[in-house]
Amino acid sequence: TCGILCETKAVSPLGLRSCLKSGLEFDPSVIVDDILNVPKLVFPSDGDAYDLAREAFKGDMYPAAIVYAHSNEDVKKAINCAVQNGHSVSARGGNHNLQGLGAMHGYVVIDTRLMCSPDDFIIDRTTLAGSKHIFDQNVIGTMKLQAGCPMGVVNSAMNKYFAPSEGALTVYSYCPSISIGGFLIGGGSGDQTPYLGWGIDVLHEIDITLYDGSEVTASEEQNSDLFWALRGGGPGLGIVTDVTMKIVESPPPRDVSAERKFLHVKVQFDVSDSEKANQFSAAFQHFMYDFDPIVSTKFGGMGSKSALHHFLIGHYLGSWEEFVEDWTDAGLFYENFAGPDAYESVLYQNYEVQTSHSLPSKGVIVTEFDSYPEVWALRVCDADLMGVAPGRSIRRTFNLCADLGLDDELCNEVKGVGFGNAPSTFTIYNPDCNKKEVIETLVKNGYDINSVINRSGLHPKYVEQVIATPGNEDLDIVELRLSMKDSTYHGVLLPRLEVETFADIFRNSSFYHATHFQYGAPIMVPDDSTAFAQRDTGIMLYLPFKEGRDFVFKALLEDDAYGGDASKLQGYINYLGPKGNPNWRKFYFGDKYDKLQMVKEIYDPMDVFGKPNTIELPPPSEKACKEEVKNSKK
Repeated sequence: TCGILCETKAVSPLGLRSCLKSGLEFDPSVIVDDILNVPKLVFPSDGDAYDLAREAFKGDMYPAAIVYAHSNEDVKKAINCAVQNGHSVSARGGNHNLQGLGAMHGYVVIDTRLMCSPDDFIIDRTTLAGSKHIFDQNVIGTMKLQAGCPMGVVNSAMNKYFAPSEGALTVYSYCPSISIGGFLIGGGSGDQTPYLGWGIDVLHEIDITLYDGSEVTASEEQNSDLFWALRGGGPGLGIVTDVTMKIVESPPPRDVSAERKFLHVKVQFDVSDSEKANQFSAAFQHFMYDFDPIVSTKFGGMGSKSALHHFLIGHYLGSWEEFVEDWTDAGLFYENFAGPDAYESVLYQNYEVQTSHSLPSKGVIVTEFDSYPEVWALRVCDADLMGVAPGRSIRRTFNLCADLGLDDELCNEVKGVGFGNAPSTFTIYNPDCNKKEVIETLVKNGYDINSVINRSGLHPKYVEQVIATPGNEDLDIVELRLSMKDSTYHGVLLPRLEVETFADIFRNSSFYHATHFQYGAPIMVPDDSTAFAQRDTGIMLYLPFKEGRDFVFKALLEDDAYGGDASKLQGYINYLGPKGNPNWRKFYFGDKYDKLQMVKEIYDPMDVFGKPNTIELPPPSEKACKEEVKNSKK
């Protein structure tokens, strides 16, 4: 309990350098890839390479070393070198921590992305085949994959290993460069969550390397206390190297003779005044919490807002005809739901616009596919690839078609896009997401871990292009790269709210949006089965700006669900907010914190993996303190 330095050698940069260079299996001088021109072992003395390697989604940290591990043995040796030389250790996968804590001052960072090898995924159609999931869905089998794999790889692997007719699903994010390991241990919410549960609810096994270099498997049958903690307790117990996930069958077609279909949907709702906002609020919360979950959970996605409208965007597990029937029955297609100025409804089938359909006349865009990976590709194309460097969700240049190997004719010119502290606007080129070639390329390219969609951060060429834009010549490149370093990012999970509170929040969401929905299956999982503490919440709000956070928290505290008690607010550890919340233990971990501390003491007793706002070691007992003082006097 006395911390990492009590049983280790004094901190020695030379000792760490020597240990890492001699202990790892790969040539440390070889570069990571042909774009990020840094060696696979990086130290502060490596200049520009160090600045590139330490760059984070947010934050500005200075680690002692960065190791791009190739194998479990590399992970083990890097941990041993760190501990022997008095350093803490941080795992890094997709490098998406909202506070930049994938890299920490003075830590040894172990980056696991290069361990991803989709050819080596293990598909097991025997062990769990025939078992049932939360809604009595059929479990097809399991897929074991490396924890550093990004979501683009996961989606492409689902496409490769499972036929569309199987309707194979698991839980993964639509942000393509996030790694699956960090996503899962924090909870893991994707569009599939209403139907399948949080990511931790499809997690079957986890392989993890502990502080002493030992490798263990955690599951319901072995190291069950660790398995409990790793499902929702967040980082801080070790380096997760592999995860095994359940693969579950999607809902069968109502017409048993029909083929499975999967939809990408975008529905516009008029919230231009309080009455219309209340109508949307009542209808959507009824859909989430009161309507038949077998039907409502076929939709999963997010909420987004423009000046006068709210949009529900995501997938539907079924045909477009079933979608219209279900949403009409649920009361979501109420009279004039889209408003008088809504866009005309459109149905795409086989990548072609259909002129004959029974969609509502306005406010609905539906794209029907034969496979789920195609839906994911359109979701990513529409939501993440269209974003540019400030979001850093992909490592793109100005011309994304060129990055993807697509012909220019498949791209559209987009103007007036600013970046960071750059004063000038410029032109970028984005793919046409309705083109078959674009969707097929995104599904195919995701299999390559070095694809543009699987890498986060700023592309060096992108920064050069910003600097070269007239009006930006005087910008400092280093300052430009770090212009987003100060993070006010935050997140909050919402339970069912009063109609007026819900409406007020979603009418005024200029500074935030609902990134995921968690109604349905997650709420049905027993609360004590995992370390995840927020089972009663149905919506996740992403709060990137202080203005949005202040407005939302004030509105929530005035709702009957909270009664002015700020301790009832619930956060999400994967949307980690800035330090300073005195109630962070309950905010992120609820009533699970004390038990998580007990697990921490067993599996990381030297706090090798400790970070701010993650599980701490329990305070030492009086007896242990007396023994420590006694021993120190000898």
